[in-house]
Amino acid sequence: MAYLKMKLSIIVPIYNVEPYLRRCVDSLLAQDLAEDGYEIILVDDGSTDGSGQVADALAAQHTNVHVIHKKNEGVSVARNTAMAVAKGKYVQFVDADDYIMPNVLGELVAKMDAEQLEMLRFNYRFVDDNGDVTHPNKYSQPDDYSDSICDGLTFLNERLGGGCYAWQFMFAHELTCINFMHGIALGEDTYWTIQMLMRVKRITSVDSVIYNYFVRGESATFNPSPAKRQKRLDDQLWIISKMQTEFKPQMNDRRWLDGQIANTAISVLTTVALHCYGERQHYINELKRNKVFPIANHHLTPSAQRKRRWINISPRLFCYLVHLKNKVK
Repeated sequence: MAYLKMKLSIIVPIYNVEPYLRRCVDSLLAQDLAEDGYEIILVDDGSTDGSGQVADALAAQHTNVHVIHKKNEGVSVARNTAMAVAKGKYVQFVDADDYIMPNVLGELVAKMDAEQLEMLRFNYRFVDDNGDVTHPNKYSQPDDYSDSICDGLTFLNERLGGGCYAWQFMFAHELTCINFMHGIALGEDTYWTIQMLMRVKRITSVDSVIYNYFVRGESATFNPSPAKRQKRLDDQLWIISKMQTEFKPQMNDRRWLDGQIANTAISVLTTVALHCYGERQHYINELKRNKVFPIANHHLTPSAQRKRRWINISPRLFCYLVHLKNKVK
């Protein structure tokens, strides 16, 4: 097949990231791979700033940088669009405001080849506006980055932990038949990753920090508008429903799913208590409809475990206590 001639396709969705795009692409170019051995596909998802022009300039300077310009449809469609034309034996996602360490991709590709892997997970760290670095796994219990090879479902329950990000993996081109769900702004990574892990037979990890996740102060992920916050809550309810009704019936070992549902439910109730307290009963009812309570305890941080205990006593009381504490601040 034609794609076997090229080792790696790196897919970068772009939407209004002009200040960060060149740093991202420069990091992808500073790798221990021959320029004709990998490609960087930049998908301009209808940017309204100068991102598209920066992408075109980079493509003009480097033969392995390619640009797709399209109307704005979201990160899922952008990734799917690039996967459809990717030529690499392996594929990797990078967000346009993030960046990777220098000279690390060659080693990952070599490991994929040598061990005939379908997926390879690598470590990451959060980098903030000030350049300060936080612990790679600040939001969940530490993942298991041991390097023994296992199947995807074993990996899911024994080693994945709380993180579930598409950009954490390098994966075989054959798996690009699994697309991201269109229209989901939060949870598309979780849905895609679960589908991938349910089918792979050979996956492992490297504990090296490869990926720098840049946390912007104004980022919609961490500081959303009321409309985007509403969309995020709806998406979180959607992914809970999918995990309960679509994935659980297919799994004998459901520990990871139970833990992910618990973390998502805690996030929903905390967001509601802080930002839309008057709607708390609606969201509690939705969680009850999805049979979330009592929430489980798998791979929860000590803080999340405390929240879990209060929620299992009374989700309404939990919302009240979080709301009250926030008002006192």
